[in-house]
Formats: sequence, C-alpha cells, structure tokens
Amino acid sequence: MSGSSALDGKEEYDKGLELLRSNDAEKQREALNHFCLAAEKNHDEAMLYAGFMLYCGVSGILQNTSKAFNYFKKAVDSGIDVAKYYLAECYYKGKGVEPDEELAVQLFEEVLALGYPIAAYALSEIYHKGCGSIKKNKQKAIMYNYTARQNNIPGAEEQFRRILLQSENSNLEK
Repeated sequence: MSGSSALDGKEEYDKGLELLRSNDAEKQREALNHFCLAAEKNHDEAMLYAGFMLYCGVSGILQNTSKAFNYFKKAVDSGIDVAKYYLAECYYKGKGVEPDEELAVQLFEEVLALGYPIAAYALSEIYHKGCGSIKKNKQKAIMYNYTARQNNIPGAEEQFRRILLQSENSNLEK
C-alpha cells in the first residue's frame, strides 16, 4: 500500500488521527486530506473531523464553511450526534448555508436533549440577544444558561452576568 488511495476509509481516518496528534502544523494540514478521503469513503467520524477542521481553519487551513457544512450534514445523516451541534452553528451564523435561526434553535434543542449541554449555552445566547425571527426571551435565556452553568460550560457564568446586567439596565430605563 504505497499510495493513500489504496487505503480504506478506516485506514485513512486512522492516518488522519495520527497526523492530527502531532505538533507539526504541516502534518496536521495533511491530516485534513486523510479525513476528506475517508469521508469520501463514507467514514462517518472522518466527516466530523474534516468539517471541524474546515469550519475552524485550524493549523493554517483556510476556512471553507461551505465544505464544512456539507461534511457536518453528512455526519449527521450518518448518525454522528455531536455533528448536529456544528450544523446548528452553521445555520445560526449563516456559515456555508443561508441563516435559518428557527432550524438552528431546533437543532440546538435536539443536541441538548441528546446530552450535549454546550447547546444550552448557544440557546441562552440566542434568547438573550434575539436573532432573526427568534425574539429575545429573558426566561428562556436564564433557563438555558442555568443548564450551561450546571454543566460547567466555559463562559456560562459571564453569560449569566450579561443577562442579569442587561435586565438591570432595562429596568433602570423604565
């Protein structure tokens, strides 16, 4: 097996993981190629890794949110639950797809129900600020923030202070 094209999806994925674990940025960029090849061979976890690397632009990789969205969608369709969080992020922020706040909220709620409390932080933020067709809702913002704080989600305490501060400032203006 001299060329990577001779590798099956799992082997491509494993090679990608090996390269990703290195401290060498060039090897980490090469990992993306292996994840993409594995994803083309229907390796579901590789779809998630490829999507994440393209979404974030890690290790000097140029962001490509359209490709990232497609990988996240395929990963969700393959049953990778956590990919639903990233798909919701894409819809919420309009990254790689037209923004759809209602679908983002639905997906974040599904992710939260699947046991990923990071989605509570995102939902709290959406309801705290309001977004597109989603109206501000202090009660929902606090409820979701409570879940995020109970699960020690980074930034949740600061988010709670912002919610309270905005509420306090709104009361002072009345």
